[in-house]
Amino acid sequence: MATLLLTVLYLASAALLAFAVRRAGGRPSVWAVAILTLLPLAFTAGGWLPGKVLAPTVSLAGVPPWAHPDLALPILESSSAPNPLLADPLSQMAPWRHAARHDLLFDPSAASGAALLGNAQSAALFPVEVAGRALAPVRAAVFVQAARLLLAGWGLFLLARGLAVSELAALLAAIVYTGSGFLQLWRLHPHSYVAALAPWILWAMFRLVRRPGPRRAAILGVLGALGVLAGHPETLAQTVLLGVLWLAPTMLAGKRWRALGWSAVAGLLAFLLAAPALLPFLENLTVAAEWVHRHDRPPEAVALPRNEALPRLWPALDLRHFGDPISGDWRGPENLAELGGGATSLAALLLLPAAVLGRRHRRRMAGWLALGLVGLAVSVQLPGITDLVSFLPLLGSSLLKRLSLWWVLAVSLAAGAGADHLLRARGARSHWLRASPVLAGVALAAAVATSVGAAPWGRSVADLLLLGLPLCTAPLVAPLLSRRGRGRAIAIAVLGLALLLPPASLFGRWVPLSAVDSFYPTTPAIDFIRERAAGYRVAGIDSALVPTSAAFFGLEDVRPNDPMTFAPYADFVETFSRPERGSWPRIATWSHPALDFLGVRFLFDHPTMYVFHHPGIDQIWEGEDALIYENPRAFERLFR
Repeated sequence: MATLLLTVLYLASAALLAFAVRRAGGRPSVWAVAILTLLPLAFTAGGWLPGKVLAPTVSLAGVPPWAHPDLALPILESSSAPNPLLADPLSQMAPWRHAARHDLLFDPSAASGAALLGNAQSAALFPVEVAGRALAPVRAAVFVQAARLLLAGWGLFLLARGLAVSELAALLAAIVYTGSGFLQLWRLHPHSYVAALAPWILWAMFRLVRRPGPRRAAILGVLGALGVLAGHPETLAQTVLLGVLWLAPTMLAGKRWRALGWSAVAGLLAFLLAAPALLPFLENLTVAAEWVHRHDRPPEAVALPRNEALPRLWPALDLRHFGDPISGDWRGPENLAELGGGATSLAALLLLPAAVLGRRHRRRMAGWLALGLVGLAVSVQLPGITDLVSFLPLLGSSLLKRLSLWWVLAVSLAAGAGADHLLRARGARSHWLRASPVLAGVALAAAVATSVGAAPWGRSVADLLLLGLPLCTAPLVAPLLSRRGRGRAIAIAVLGLALLLPPASLFGRWVPLSAVDSFYPTTPAIDFIRERAAGYRVAGIDSALVPTSAAFFGLEDVRPNDPMTFAPYADFVETFSRPERGSWPRIATWSHPALDFLGVRFLFDHPTMYVFHHPGIDQIWEGEDALIYENPRAFERLFR
């Protein structure tokens, strides 16, 4: 029944998007609707399987209170390999999603009570998240992933159609964007919600500049409000900046000053519609630890030396150039999510020359690729251009690395435009256009060979095939797109597979396919505490009872795990904990009076740890799932 409801909700979402695109002028055919509906399943279909959940919860196996071998071993045996880079979705996004089922404003499961709606990243009012609450939590986990990919594919299709790209070429562009590194590597984070909306917002900005008016301003305002609700204001600001840089020459050349006025109306409407989420966020932002303490830290160098920045370009061409974090052989200077956001299919890169050689989209695509290259250069922190961009308001920080979104948007649109030129190529004068994928394939093959030779780890045969197959197939079939009949249909199908299969293989196991029993299950230790925890709070030693996971059991944790944590509280927690860069603070002093004051009566620890004896701290549970200590000095909460 749960799987049926998931399928119905997903198909209803696809139908709604198809209707919206049709009303917006995209005119999708039945085949386009079917392809765009099925496209996200290339990355998320495992989440529909019985007994499985598409979530990184396999990483909980062995962590107290889920350390019992009878629970952990079957989970590990029936799940795919854990991904160590998905700690944030495990300890933040998934618990926030569950907490929002009970209270939109506050989350008592972390930081002794933390803002939920006001932390923005919970995206508690985003329509996909709201719809997901109709499903069981294990099915909502796959729905929110599939729905955002669905939103991204339809958005890029609409944007490409709005730029006069043919339907077949727009479908190829949508495949490229849906399988891009930015969307896939951040699939469990709010970044990808905004990235999924980015083509829609850019489409609305383009239409408003071309023909300003109240209806188009209203559409942009609604999409802007959805962008705010999506949960990552920085990515939204970067998307709007991209649109401004793209459309400013058009507006200035045509002196379309009315567009400025209607843009202001759209901005005001977006503010009003998003106010229920935006106002709590703005209030919380001014007292958040990340915001308050950023002035206490020495400024970080935004640009890197050229010899350090240039190697960071490799993952945009060869995602696994520095290794595979899931296999444990990662050799990169930073994690893959930060370095691989600009990754796109090699087959898409082969179509870029055709985008600027054809007459129909030449000037527009040249501008897009220029902006994309700026975003890619800034994302790897290349000196010069990064120093220049860092002076822009709100962009002078490490978040500049996320400008790889500009590159994947540009490549997706240019790949669609290149395919459109090839589909329309006629006559002898277009021979250079038809030959461009072959010439690009030779250049890319040399670049890929260099990447493989310079890689700091040994490459497997499977990796080499993923790199080689698009380089072999796409150049051969791309020139055939201009033919009529069955040859063209075969060429389109082969090119589509060359665009889709490599990213589906690369990202298919990025989010582990975990056993459903791994999804925050209750255990004897948890049941033991739930019977006694009324009026008190809990905590865990090191990774025990992963922070915020208390939301699934109605428990209240004192450990903060959010950059939007109330700054005075974050400072107070430092009195009894040690900081952990990029993670939650670890409790260092079990018997500290601050824990008494916060009402921490129960502490979880790993069952294999030595039983510590602290004055006034008693061991009350010793099981194979966890050790639990009791602090009888803890103050009971006055208000419950």
